Amino acid sequence: MAEGLAVPGSAVTYAVGALALYSTTLDLSNGAAALDAVFDRLVIADPASAPYGRAAVETLTALGKYQAISAKLVTGANISQALQFVESGNAELGFVAVSQLGDRQNFWLVPAALHQPINQDAVLLERGKQDRVALSFMRFLESEEARAIIRADGYGLPDRAGP
Repeated sequence: MAEGLAVPGSAVTYAVGALALYSTTLDLSNGAAALDAVFDRLVIADPASAPYGRAAVETLTALGKYQAISAKLVTGANISQALQFVESGNAELGFVAVSQLGDRQNFWLVPAALHQPINQDAVLLERGKQDRVALSFMRFLESEEARAIIRADGYGLPDRAGP
């Protein structure tokens, strides 16, 4: 918003991403204990540019495992590539977005307390501030219909409106 492209005060957090540790080969039923298993590679999204990657590093640090695992870390360009690495077998484990997992079952839902919130935000752009479709969409994001869709797609809801 510093560039003046967004309408001041229009920012809204409409969803909160959830992080999961996922594997196609390792048992994750004991949660974080899976990080103590024998494996060669753990993939995360690039923490320099991807919020899920930053959350993965924060999680590993909070669990006291970052130093021990850092040599096994593989960095995907983004969260989609992290999932591809696990699905293709190029990494045994990966931190991915819960929203990517669909009906997959073998994952550990990372407790939100282990990392900063992964907020999904929207703003109304200055060029759209008079556009009724843009205004309608911003209102829709806070509707019960949108909230149901957001929950069904693996996201959490913010405690309150706003970033």
